[in-house]
Amino acid sequence: MKGTVKNFNKEKGYGFIKTDEGKRYEIRDFGSSNGLYINDEKTERKFLRDGDRIRFGTVETVFKLK
Repeated sequence: MKGTVKNFNKEKGYGFIKTDEGKRYEIRDFGSSNGLYINDEKTERKFLRDGDRIRFGTVETVFKLK
């Protein structure tokens, strides 16, 4: 699985989630103006766990494996 996280109001991609054959999922911030937050902690790169809260600016979601 690969995907770009986009703010619905902008064209620019803000981050990217990738996996190594479903074993680990990594999220990266690509210079978003408001930053990437995982569970309210600012980060540029992190391996995700089930239930992590992801926030880019005003867009927030929860990472679920199943």
